[in-house]
Amino acid sequence: MMEHLVRVRQQCLNFCVQVAISSSKMSHVSGDHSLNINNVDNATPKLPPIVAKLTLAIHVSTAVISLSLAFLLFDSSLFSWHPLFMSIGYILFMSEGVVSSIMFRHLDGPVRVRAIWTHAVMQARALICVALGFAVIYQNKIIGHKLHFKSTHSKFGVATLLMTVLSPLMGVVSFKRLGIITKFPEKWHSFIKFLHRRVGLITWLLAMITIQLALPHPTVKRTLLTPLWQIGITVLTFLLMMLSSRSQIKLKDDGDRKHSSREVDLDSSNLTHHQQLSKAL
Repeated sequence: MMEHLVRVRQQCLNFCVQVAISSSKMSHVSGDHSLNINNVDNATPKLPPIVAKLTLAIHVSTAVISLSLAFLLFDSSLFSWHPLFMSIGYILFMSEGVVSSIMFRHLDGPVRVRAIWTHAVMQARALICVALGFAVIYQNKIIGHKLHFKSTHSKFGVATLLMTVLSPLMGVVSFKRLGIITKFPEKWHSFIKFLHRRVGLITWLLAMITIQLALPHPTVKRTLLTPLWQIGITVLTFLLMMLSSRSQIKLKDDGDRKHSSREVDLDSSNLTHHQQLSKAL
């Protein structure tokens, strides 16, 4: 029996490690497009080195925290599948999805469309894991004859779950390639996309809070590891919020430069027109 449990655990570990590596590669490709966008469009400046460093730190943090949580808490019991799916879903997939959404804001054209599909795949994986994690814990409560949604963790979990479903639905609406957003007045489009980004970020933050609330619980508490996990999630949250804020600053600077460039082009055009008019007279 013990050999079977060890084999199941090892197979699950191998599978999730492979998925984690592929997810990091997908998100890293999106980041590479952003970092080398000058090759596509000279009008879009290269991102600062700090953004690349923040992105790398987030990739490493998500992999280490999610995989350590998933497999150090996994004992092949029904309950242990709950932290496994939730840590992989939220800490790995959703974190990488948020990173990819931040990075493709600087992109245009086909490269942006590919990056958006990468983001969608990440969030779909997150949603599947979260749905499985919720189903597991719900069934575990039924088997144990315990009441649902009584702890602070579970109440935050329900709110996070609802937001996790809402966010991708808003993403489907805001993705212009699918055509749904065109059903709305054009003046609403930017607000719909802004709302989707904010709901997505709030969902991720809620997920991090919900996981933090779960870590001190006796069922999952580990004397030495729990403080490290709590610190790790706090650091990950700080890194991702820094990346988001740096991206906002970058977008504003790019917008200001493009606006100034248009003004210079307009002034040059007017000057050329006046010169031609003077020669004609």
